[in-house]
Amino acid sequence: MGTERFVVEGTAKRRDATLTVTARNQFDFEGVWLRGNFHCHVGGPEHAGAVRDWYRDRGFDFLAATDHDAVTAFPPEQDGFITLPGSEISHAHVVGLGLRDAPAAQPRTVEGIADIVEAVRAQGGVAILAHPHWSGWRWEELRAAAEAGIEGFEVVNAICYGINGKGRSDQLWTLLLDRGYRPSAIGSDDAHSTEDRFAGKGWTGVLAAQRTPEAVLDAVREGRTYASEGPQLRAIRWQAPGTVVVECSPCAACHFMSNSGGARTRLASEPSGQSDHFELDLATEGYRIGAYLSVVIEDDRGRRAWSSAMDVETSMVDR
Repeated sequence: MGTERFVVEGTAKRRDATLTVTARNQFDFEGVWLRGNFHCHVGGPEHAGAVRDWYRDRGFDFLAATDHDAVTAFPPEQDGFITLPGSEISHAHVVGLGLRDAPAAQPRTVEGIADIVEAVRAQGGVAILAHPHWSGWRWEELRAAAEAGIEGFEVVNAICYGINGKGRSDQLWTLLLDRGYRPSAIGSDDAHSTEDRFAGKGWTGVLAAQRTPEAVLDAVREGRTYASEGPQLRAIRWQAPGTVVVECSPCAACHFMSNSGGARTRLASEPSGQSDHFELDLATEGYRIGAYLSVVIEDDRGRRAWSSAMDVETSMVDR
C-alpha cells in the first residue's frame, strides 16, 4: 500500500499556488485483479454447483452464496474458482461473507445492524450493506451502519435496477464518504436465478494478494475494490511530478470524484470517443481534491464502475 506526497507548483482558480498533496493509494499493491459476485441467491446446496459453473463459464473468478438466513455449501472447488460461504440476513439486508453459520435475523434498527456486524466479525467475516437505495435507507440508518463497522457498500445492484430502477446507490455512498466513512465499493447482481436477464450484470473487482477466499475478503477490508456495471478498472497510479493516472477498459469518460463538488471529469479525446487511459493533472486540478478521491469510469453505453475511495490530504498556499 503506497502513500504518495507531491509538492506541485500550479494554479487555483487563476491564482498561482503551491499545492501539497498526500495520498494513500491502496491500489498501489502487488496482486491480481479478480472479478466476482458477493451477493447471489443460489437456492440451496442442490443448485450451488450449477450456479457456480454458470459464473465461472462467464469469466468470473469468485462467487459468494448468500441465501437468506442460511449458509449454503458449494461442491468442492474446481479449476481454482473461488467460492465464499455467506448469507443475507433478513430485515436488515446485510450480507455476511466468510461465515460458518448465519447470524439471526434482526430488525433494521441501530441495535440490529450492530448485532449483525458483531456476529459476522466474530466468525472472521465481512459485512456488506445490500441495496441501500432500493431498501429506502435513511441517513441515520446509513450512519449507524457505517459506525457499526460495515466494511462494504453495494454501490451497484443489478436486480434492483430490473425491479424498479433503483440499482445504483452511489449518491448514498458518497454521503458517507463526504462525512469521513470509507466502506468499500461493492457491485453485485443479487440474482435469484441465472435465467434472470440481469444475472452477471453487476459485479466487484478486487485487487487480491492471491487467488484465495481469505485474500478476496482482505481486499474488501482494505478498500482494494471497485463496483462495476461493466467497465473494468486496471490501475490507479499517483505519478510524479503530480498526476493521477487511470488505466481501464475502453471508456468514454473518467470522473475523478472528491467531496462535495470536488475534482474533475475527463472525456476521451480519441477519435473513437473511447480511451483506456485518463489523467488528472494536480497542477491545475489538485486544489479541487478534498479528503478523498474515487475514480468513476464510464463506457459509451453509460455503464459505470466506482473505485473505493483513496484518502487524500491537501494544503495550498498562494505564491
